[in-house]
Amino acid sequence: MNTIHTTPQSCAHHGGEFEPERVWDQQFFNSSVPFLWSSSPPHPFAQATVGEIWLHAHSQYQVTIDPLNSTSEPLEARMITFHSEIAKCVVGPVSGADFNELLPKVKGEDSPSKEIEGLTAQLNNLKPELKMYKPLVRALRNTSSHGCITHWQYQVDAFNALCSKLHFEDVHKSPTTFHDIEIKPDINVYDKKTEQLVANLEVKIQESCDPFDLEDQVPGGLQPGTEAKRTLGQITSYATAHQGSFFQTHVFSALIFPTYLRFMRWDRSGVVYTKKLPFSGPNIAIFFRRLSAASPAQRGYDTTVVPFKGSQEESRKIRMDLGHLDSKASLLKISIDNKDYVIAEDQEHGSVSPIGRSTRCFKAYCLKRRDLVLLKDTWRIVSPSLKPEHEIYAKLKEHEVTHIPEVYQGADVGSDTDSHHITQTALWAEKFELDISLRTLRHYRMVLEYLPYKLEQFNTTTELVGALRDASLAHSKAATDAQVLHRDISVGNIMMKRVDGVLRGYLIDWDLSLDMSLPDTVAAQDERT
Repeated sequence: MNTIHTTPQSCAHHGGEFEPERVWDQQFFNSSVPFLWSSSPPHPFAQATVGEIWLHAHSQYQVTIDPLNSTSEPLEARMITFHSEIAKCVVGPVSGADFNELLPKVKGEDSPSKEIEGLTAQLNNLKPELKMYKPLVRALRNTSSHGCITHWQYQVDAFNALCSKLHFEDVHKSPTTFHDIEIKPDINVYDKKTEQLVANLEVKIQESCDPFDLEDQVPGGLQPGTEAKRTLGQITSYATAHQGSFFQTHVFSALIFPTYLRFMRWDRSGVVYTKKLPFSGPNIAIFFRRLSAASPAQRGYDTTVVPFKGSQEESRKIRMDLGHLDSKASLLKISIDNKDYVIAEDQEHGSVSPIGRSTRCFKAYCLKRRDLVLLKDTWRIVSPSLKPEHEIYAKLKEHEVTHIPEVYQGADVGSDTDSHHITQTALWAEKFELDISLRTLRHYRMVLEYLPYKLEQFNTTTELVGALRDASLAHSKAATDAQVLHRDISVGNIMMKRVDGVLRGYLIDWDLSLDMSLPDTVAAQDERT
C-alpha cells in the first residue's frame, strides 16, 4: 500500500498541527469528497480527492508519496495547479501517423531502427527508473556511457545517422528553476550545433503514472489516480518552463514507459497527445528523424527573435540604455514587420500558466528611433469581441482619452497562414470532433512609449493617489466617451512616468477590453486570463 508521510519539520513549522511522522492511508487520500461542494459554477476542487485538497491547503508541508518515481520527491500543490489548468485543454489520443504530420517528411524515415525496436526488452529488465536513462539515450544518439555531449564513441547506426543534428542528454541530476519551481526532466534533447533545447523526455516505470486513458478509448481521457495527476502536472510544468524560458511558439515532449511512448505537442491553447506507441512500431523513429531534420521554426523556435549582431560600440551603448552595464549581457533582436528592436536576453520569463496569453513586456531599444520603448509580446485571443490592442488604443485616442500611453506599432506575428504563430490545439480538437471548447490565440506584438515606473514605485502618498486618479480618469472617459470597458484593472496595469517633474499614471493593457458599441450578437469573451 502506498503511504503519505508528514515530516516533523513541517509539523513544527505549522505549530505541531499534525502528528509528526504520521502515516496516511493512500486509499483515504484517493477518496473523493463531493458533498463538500455545492456551488454554481462548480468549485475547482469539486472533483478533487481528499489528498489533493489536503495538499492544496498545506502546500508548505514536505509531503511525499512513495513510490511515485525513482526517488521520493515533494508532491507540491503547484503540480495540482498545473494539472487543473491543463486538464480541460487535452486533445487526443491521436495516432502516431497523424502526429508525425506536424513535421515534414524526410528521405528514408521509415527504415527499421533496431535500436528503438529493441528498447522494450532492455527497459523491462531495468528498474528502478534511473537505470532506464542510458539505454534510451544510447538508442537515440551516439554517446559515451557517462553521457558527455561532446565525446562520441560508437559507430553511427541507422537511427542516429538520421538524428545527427540532435543530441540527447541525461539531465535528471541537473535541475533548473522557473518562477521558483524546480524543473527536472529526465532527458533533454538539444540541437547539436546551436545547443538550443528542442524537447524533453520524461521516463516512468509504472503505467499508473500515465496521465492518459490507458485503453486510448476516451477522447481527452485522463486517469483519476494521484500518480497520474502528478505526472500530468509534472510534464505540464516542463512544457510551461520550456515555452516561458525561451521564445517558443510551441514545444514537443515525450512520456516514456518500458513498453511504449507518447508524444505531445504543447502550445498556448493546450496539448495534443498520441496513443501509446510501441517501440516495435515505426512511428517513434519517424518522429525523431523528422524532428532532427526540421527547421528551428518547425521545432517551435520563434525565428523572429535572433541574437543582435551590432558593432561593439553600438552594443555597448544599447546595453547602457537598457541598464545593463555587464558587457557580456546577451542582446536579442526582435522584429515586428520591418522594424527591429533590441532587448536584453535575461529579462522577464513568460507566464507560469501553461495556457493563455503569456504576456511579456520588455524594456527595448528601437533601432530606428534610437530610443527606449516598451515592447509587449503576447498571444491575443481570437474573438469577434476582442480587437487587436493597437486598434483599441486608436479608438481611445480618437475620443481623446487621456492618461494612456502612445502606441508606435502593433501587428500580428507572421502571416495569416503561418501555423506556427497561431495555436493549433483547437484545430486538432475540431479535426477529431472532440466535445471540448478551446480558444485559438494569435501571436501579437505592440510597441508603446516607455513608461519607467511601476505603480508600487511611488515615493509619496500624493504620488500614489495622483497616479490612481489619472488611471481612474482614463477608465471613466474610455467607458463613457469611447464605449470601451477595460475589464482588467490591476496594480500591474497602471504604470507611471514624470511629466514636467510630476509623476503621472497611465492605464495600460487594454487587450481584454470590451467594445460596448459592438452589436449584442457579439458575445463577450467568457475567459479573460
